[in-house]
Amino acid sequence: MPVHIKVPETGHSQIHFTSGNISLSQFSTHTLTSVQNTSAIVSINAQRDHNGNINYPSALYFCNYNRATQIIKTSGGSWDIEDGGADHVLYTSGANVIFKNRAATTTIFHFTVLAFSGV
Repeated sequence: MPVHIKVPETGHSQIHFTSGNISLSQFSTHTLTSVQNTSAIVSINAQRDHNGNINYPSALYFCNYNRATQIIKTSGGSWDIEDGGADHVLYTSGANVIFKNRAATTTIFHFTVLAFSGV
């Protein structure tokens, strides 16, 4: 997992990292530990849709410690912040961000995180 740390003059740091490819079957989860402390933008890219077709669905989320997760934009598939009927779900627990593949197919996911820490 590549990690790039930049420290601007203000003393706050932004940490950017990518996960590599992670294969998740139906109802499997992947936890990004402590990424939303204090906030983060999380991009998720999938290889296959819920029917198993290659069409690269993706989503962009904003996560903030002790606040509701927000979906910024999605493309293809169904994405949500609560574990209901959507194909893919991203929710939070403390400083952790948890992703769940609810689609009825195993596929490869890639996570990119821009974490904002400081204050």
